[in-house]
Amino acid sequence: MAYMDCRDDPEAAGLRSLFENLLGDDSFPRAGATLAANPVLLTVEADQALAVLLVQAEQHGDDDRAVAISQLRAFVGRCRHTGLAAVFPPSHREIDPALVSAVGADMRAADEAEESYDRTGDIDALTAAATAWRQVMAHSGLASAYPGLRAALLNNGGGVLLRRYWAVGSQGDLSSALEALRISVALTPAHSHLVVGRLCNLGLAVREVYRQSGDDPTLERAIGAFEMAAQVAPVQPQSAPTALTNLALGLQDRYLRTGDPDDLARAISCCEQACRDAESVGAQVMLADLLRRRYESAGERPDLTRAVTLLRGALQATPTGSPERPRRLVDLGIVLLDQHAESGDPGDLSTALQLFSEAMQVIPATSPDRSSCLVHRSLAFYRRYQSAGALDDLERAVDGLDEAVRTTGAGSVDAADWTVNLAAVLHERARRTGGLKDLDRAIALLEAVSTLGSGTFDDRYAAMNDLGNALRDRYHATGRGPDLDRAIQVLRAALTAAPRGSAQSATLQANLGAVQCDRYALTRSTADLDEAATHLRAAVEMSPPGNADRPRRLFALALAARDQYALSRQAVDLDTAVDAYCSGCADGITSDPPSTLAAAQEWGAWATARHRWPEAATAYRSAIAAMLAVVQAQVIREHKENWLRDTASLFGRAAYASAMAHQLPAAVAAAEAARAAILTETLQRDHLDLRRLVSLCPDLADQYTRAANRLRTAQQQRAALRPRL
Repeated sequence: MAYMDCRDDPEAAGLRSLFENLLGDDSFPRAGATLAANPVLLTVEADQALAVLLVQAEQHGDDDRAVAISQLRAFVGRCRHTGLAAVFPPSHREIDPALVSAVGADMRAADEAEESYDRTGDIDALTAAATAWRQVMAHSGLASAYPGLRAALLNNGGGVLLRRYWAVGSQGDLSSALEALRISVALTPAHSHLVVGRLCNLGLAVREVYRQSGDDPTLERAIGAFEMAAQVAPVQPQSAPTALTNLALGLQDRYLRTGDPDDLARAISCCEQACRDAESVGAQVMLADLLRRRYESAGERPDLTRAVTLLRGALQATPTGSPERPRRLVDLGIVLLDQHAESGDPGDLSTALQLFSEAMQVIPATSPDRSSCLVHRSLAFYRRYQSAGALDDLERAVDGLDEAVRTTGAGSVDAADWTVNLAAVLHERARRTGGLKDLDRAIALLEAVSTLGSGTFDDRYAAMNDLGNALRDRYHATGRGPDLDRAIQVLRAALTAAPRGSAQSATLQANLGAVQCDRYALTRSTADLDEAATHLRAAVEMSPPGNADRPRRLFALALAARDQYALSRQAVDLDTAVDAYCSGCADGITSDPPSTLAAAQEWGAWATARHRWPEAATAYRSAIAAMLAVVQAQVIREHKENWLRDTASLFGRAAYASAMAHQLPAAVAAAEAARAAILTETLQRDHLDLRRLVSLCPDLADQYTRAANRLRTAQQQRAALRPRL
């Protein structure tokens, strides 16, 4: 914007008009022609005219214009002192060739190093590129360079420094990149074909500051840069996909912050357009992430399926040595975790863990991406623990999340989300071990996140959900009535905040129903019981067959229906409870053995109390099947023995129920099941597929045999050291 005084004399107005043309054009040849045709621009009076423009820009707070005027003034002053022939030599092919020559060696070294990094992902190559660019940007000649050249050099150098920040997490790189990119945009005319890319780079750097601080105005500045790029992009079709993809990224951040569905819808629309305009892998990855977000909100399975397809294609298109590959490994792993939660397919979980592990091997220890990968790998371990009950997976999940939370700044936009996850695994470990210390820490972490305004939109109601569950468990451990009342209050508020019909809504319905059942047990209020049953039925109806959470929701409904039957003695309530147990056990033996083990034992005890022996026998058979599935999933023999010891009475109860139901072969099988479990595990460890392995890979078979022998010896030694009772 020009700040002209209409009272200026014509000569001054003419000078300013010429300078405005130079400021609005990034053509080096045209600048030379303009200066040659108008020698007055090289006079002291012209310099004074530029000084006036600079003061006006500063008075109006237009920092970008002030930067551009200062650079043009220094460049014109150089032309005045050295002569146009020295700055614009005949037949020159480069912008400001004298300066390009001075920094050319460093530029070539930087380009070669960055190309090497793109091929191999070698951090040393990226560091070499960043070092060379720092030398270029620090060259004294840049202070009086042609504005277009300085803008180009700062953009390229700032982009490399931003990439190095992404790779190794150096705060100095981010700060230097931000300053260089800010000046680059200020020196680029608004209508230049180069402004789109430079605005996008600046927006990405500002976004990283937001991700560290969670500062909303900073996020808006990043989105503003992306918006400006997208507005210019239509006249530059080759730049449009990049601008639209980056705008979608900023809108996604704001959606996660506020939960505004319009931001998510617009972000998806931007990416759909970017994918139509060009074969852009980056746009496909961004679209997949947004579709996953919409799936999490609305529960539409086609969104999840398409996201998996897009990310598989993006990973296949990314070479092994590419620095983009680790992020794409993690992206695909995340969406496979969602798919596993939907379908319960253990193959999705196994593949996700492999992808996260591969990414962890190549992501530098200081990279901002490392914590994210660590978190999602921990969640995958936790998911496997939930499916199979392996205690070592639970420990890995706690350790990984604890490390991620410790190494992430409290102001980071990820801090709240990761804290919620850490609280969840601490809560589960408290359930498994009975340790109140873990439970109290989980509640303290969730209290901080669930306060209004903390974290993202998702974080707030996720934390409220988990806080309600943790308070409920502490009530069970301590008998504190206020914990129970507050749990209901928190869960009701979370259900109100969650999108209707979403997967989160189903979870909240289930948890609120469960805690109201607890209060019914304390107060005997039928209103609590009826409301609990309503919420639990809704949760089950929102959980399609195969959903990993469906068994636990069915078990909770069974308990509520049991209590209703105890009051009403209506056959419909009895049938609801038995059907819920049957369906939950049928699904849960594969998808959630630990929960199924607990529920099947409850069912068996209830059926026994009613002398329904065939029903009790069925329940206990389900419990034994679930117990064996849990034992088989343990890696360490001591963990197997712990599970068997905790369920030692199960086999006797199962045998008794089968005998009372006149199912004598089943009674004998139940009585022998405990001994068979350890014997089967020992035989499997020594012989499972070993013959085939010997024929296919003798060396590997030999290594396996030696490892099995060492494990057996170590276990025998540990057993020998235990005190005899």
